[in-house]
Amino acid sequence: VAFGYGQPAMMTSGGAQDARPIIMAQSEIQKSSIKEKLRKHLLEERLDSAVNVHLNERGVLIRIYADKVKFERGSSRLPALYKKVLDKVAEVLETTPNARQINGYTDNLPGDNWSISSQRAVNTVKYLSTKNIAPERMSAVGYGEYSPLVPNSDPVRRGMNRRIDIQVLKGPLLNELVDQNRVREEFDPVVSPAEIRSR
Repeated sequence: VAFGYGQPAMMTSGGAQDARPIIMAQSEIQKSSIKEKLRKHLLEERLDSAVNVHLNERGVLIRIYADKVKFERGSSRLPALYKKVLDKVAEVLETTPNARQINGYTDNLPGDNWSISSQRAVNTVKYLSTKNIAPERMSAVGYGEYSPLVPNSDPVRRGMNRRIDIQVLKGPLLNELVDQNRVREEFDPVVSPAEIRSR
């Protein structure tokens, strides 16, 4: 895994060549359907305060706040409440073959922020792969403290920056992220789904 100052640490599995993702750019109905199904699930389970779901130019973004799903400080172990959220996410996404990018983020407090953010993202991919979500359609990226939503100026804002984003993309994974050759040049080694599962 490449760890660079101000650069994301990336673990990616690539996309299956024969997969036929729904091209959500041509179907706002599909994007809205995913969003509304997720919101309904989360409201039923009273998990809406821990998760934001909204549409963006890349597809559907599911943002989960680490503190609100009870991650321990400095730990990448998935808490029970977070797994409950992922179970609901998986119920909706298992019928949608689009690629998913899972991004981990931390605040700027001292610690091994690269490892924490990366491992939380990888553990999320591993968990979702046990819930009928194809691992070859997922990637995990750790940004550490380098992509804050808001300035890390007080405890409340730092809490907003500690998060995991699940981005449901409009099309094949590597086409949506960056050119495949550049990924391999800048972020080698690429970790296969089998290697992720074996860790």
